[in-house]
Amino acid sequence: YDINGRALLVPIRGMGLFRANLITGLFLESDYDINGRALLVPIRGMGLFRANLTNVNAHVKMNGKVIKKKGQEYFESKDTMIKLTIGETQAHFGNLFNGDSVLSEATNKFINENANDIVEEVKPAIEMVASMLLDDIANKIFKNIPVSKVFPEK
Repeated sequence: YDINGRALLVPIRGMGLFRANLITGLFLESDYDINGRALLVPIRGMGLFRANLTNVNAHVKMNGKVIKKKGQEYFESKDTMIKLTIGETQAHFGNLFNGDSVLSEATNKFINENANDIVEEVKPAIEMVASMLLDDIANKIFKNIPVSKVFPEK
């Protein structure tokens, strides 16, 4: 992923609540295996998926609590919520329809012409996975660094 822009991170002591707003651009690449429909169009294939999302606004609310261990306070993240607003999307599914170039090109064209509607359909799943990943990453970082080191008192 590629993160551009500004980030705001505000700790609220005692509640273990962090809020951040990020302006980002995302590039996604993954293997895929699909046998389904996109806006009533059947899609089948297995291969490499690539997507470029621009003008993405991610509103992140990281919930958690401060826990004590060995005399130090540590932050534990839980139930992070990410809400995305996505500007433009370009996507490409490689090897659709077992490499049939005519069907593959037409389907990829259709997907890109309707990308905003498709993204809105799958966005809740993307937000849920991104939220779980952020909790996991945050906990790996914060379990070893006391809150006083991350957010020192003035």
